Amino acid sequence: MQSETALLTLVLIADDHDDHYLAMEETLLQEGFIVERVRSSEDAILRCSNQPPVNIALVDASLPGKNAHLLTQQPRPANYPPLTFILMSSFSVTAVSLALAWGCKEFLSKPVGMDELLAVVKKWSNAGMHIQSAT
Repeated sequence: MQSETALLTLVLIADDHDDHYLAMEETLLQEGFIVERVRSSEDAILRCSNQPPVNIALVDASLPGKNAHLLTQQPRPANYPPLTFILMSSFSVTAVSLALAWGCKEFLSKPVGMDELLAVVKKWSNAGMHIQSAT
């Protein structure tokens, strides 16, 4: 069931694996989220700096290009809403520790379960982060 919050939440999926992306996209679209995709860290950095503001970024830790850490450290225009980063990777204690140290709000172990994905995205979309005009 679509919620008003979902309809206002732009989720960027930064993943270069089609099978992962397509499953996540289908799940999020069915719930009414706005979904965009990039395939590299560089493209994710550019997209997170442009209009409309991205609210939640699901980032594969092994994206081609710059390290995912650099993406979490990129400045955003002051009038943009906060950006929630969620790191996705094969589970390891090191990966979880790095995600938290980088300021990520959550860590999802790949392959990501769709119920878990939806719960995490809904949690952060309900935290008041939704599309706003950046004027």
